Amino acid sequence: MSIPGLVSVKRCRLPWIPTAATLLSLLHVVHPLTLPLSLSPTPRLSGHALLLKSTRSMANRGMSRLRMTITQPRKDEPNNFQEIGLIGAAAVVGAGSGLAVVAFKEGIKAMRGWTYQGSYAQLVHNIGSFLPSSGLPNMEGINLEYICFPVMGGLLTSLFLLVLRKDFGPGLTGQLEEVDRGVPIDPVRFLARQVSAVAALGSGCSLGPEGPSVEIGLTVSRAVSSTLGLDASLRRILASAGAAAGVAAGFNAPLTGVVFALEIVQPTISKQEEGLPDAKLTTAQRAAAGTVLTSAAIACLVARSGIMVSERFMVKEYFIVDKFAELPVYMTLGILTGVVAASFRFLVNQFRKFYAGEVPGLEGMARVPRELKPLIAASLCGVVATKYPQVLFFGYETVNSLLAESATYVDDTETLLTLMVLKVTLTASCVASGLMGGIFAPSLFFGATLGAAYDNVMRGDLGLDIASTTSYAMVGAAAVLASVFRAPVTGILLLFELTRNYDIVMEETASVAHELTSPRSIESSHPQPTWAWWWQNSNPENNGSTSAAEDPDILWSALKAGADEDDNISLRKLLSSLETLRETGSIDKHTLVEMIRKLGFDEEHESIQSLGGGPGELVDEDEIEDNQVERK
Repeated sequence: MSIPGLVSVKRCRLPWIPTAATLLSLLHVVHPLTLPLSLSPTPRLSGHALLLKSTRSMANRGMSRLRMTITQPRKDEPNNFQEIGLIGAAAVVGAGSGLAVVAFKEGIKAMRGWTYQGSYAQLVHNIGSFLPSSGLPNMEGINLEYICFPVMGGLLTSLFLLVLRKDFGPGLTGQLEEVDRGVPIDPVRFLARQVSAVAALGSGCSLGPEGPSVEIGLTVSRAVSSTLGLDASLRRILASAGAAAGVAAGFNAPLTGVVFALEIVQPTISKQEEGLPDAKLTTAQRAAAGTVLTSAAIACLVARSGIMVSERFMVKEYFIVDKFAELPVYMTLGILTGVVAASFRFLVNQFRKFYAGEVPGLEGMARVPRELKPLIAASLCGVVATKYPQVLFFGYETVNSLLAESATYVDDTETLLTLMVLKVTLTASCVASGLMGGIFAPSLFFGATLGAAYDNVMRGDLGLDIASTTSYAMVGAAAVLASVFRAPVTGILLLFELTRNYDIVMEETASVAHELTSPRSIESSHPQPTWAWWWQNSNPENNGSTSAAEDPDILWSALKAGADEDDNISLRKLLSSLETLRETGSIDKHTLVEMIRKLGFDEEHESIQSLGGGPGELVDEDEIEDNQVERK
């Protein structure tokens, strides 16, 4: 087979190297106009080697085929009638997601009331009154009753895992893959995840409700897609609408929901528009934008009209002396928020190793049943809360108190930094242990406490009284959120919608834009969006070692080892060229290996399929004959 303008490739049977079609899929990343390839979720590490010979005999014919492919309409795109139908389906998804999120948040409120003010709180108080005070350490400011509150959420989560007799199922990452494969929803697992999230958040575990809200929206979209019998491309579009509805209803922020779906979710699950020759919107792009807007707007309207109290930060009136003079100050804050976000990601991975028993000296954790690990993380939250109850989840009370400058510790830099470090550590532990919840709300906490502490340093130690505590707290919250999710527009818009204040957007933009590069110098060479590893790590089943099929370094090493063992000079040169592209920043190794893992090849298909042909492409019989693969 031929690669237009490059080489002609033949294939022979060998036991070590991936198929020729799989490696040609890698070139689709480097040359976006390469012919589209069929998708397969099954990773391959065995198959065929490549024999390349230099020739340009088929370059012209390949370009002709490419031009015909571009000019032909894609059959997997929605037509105008389907586009209208998708808008209607998006309205249903938005309404359903809004109602489900309202019920979810009311469940959290009910759980919190029972835990901290209801019969359980009374039981804890009664038990504490019977304990001999002489036998307890007399430490000022310590409330031992707080240990029992998060523990209840961890205990319920562990009980759900025992009753379910299996894990909670995939998070958002796995659900997006299931959307592509058309896997039906598992209602038992979905309900177990949501009820566990209610238990964890209602008891105060250090997580947030927005992640489960996104999953609710996605699940509603999957249910609608299954009912309507939509194909893969339409399911992906509706999945974006569901994610937007979840964020919009969860935060009461429709614009943030739209941007979240288009900035984070949609680029991840829909790669079919890469390489188009111009910037003109396709039918699929128009349909995606329309469905996302419709779903987010309706979900927000339903949430507002429901019994859920509107979530909005109460911002104290703040001052800014000179917008231009303070921009360097906010850029410095952006660097610090990038360090905090990178530290959080690092701690998540370290706690994952801890719960898997991979930390030297703590290998005994590997023998702890996975059902008990959420209880351990919840207990850790309770122990810390005896001294610092602010680290527990009580909605946005702590962030609101900082923005309103009403917190008693707002001028205490040491307390603010202590709260930030403890919150980062506890959230990482909860995420890695398998407790259900999200990290939107904790990210805002990280940034608000860091911003307030930064203000104290600027005004108290350096004498730079150019902005108020509220200003720094708002910018810090937006910057950390943008850095954790690598979504700058989402971070800026969320703070704007929650505060209803546009005056500080320029400062937020300066901080966010500058900090986006800072984590990349600290983290690995192939960063991925935080939401991907967050939902993956939130599944207790994923707390073990990374498998070879998931580790890009292992996969890449296997390719090189196969080429060396087979003494395939041509394949080694190809891998070397791709490695050069990665080192120069043109493409990252993670992307290359993801293509190997996700793009497969069915050997029973005709050669036109193996070469990337498919519906909507015009290929003449002579070309098929020229490209026929030789087999042994």
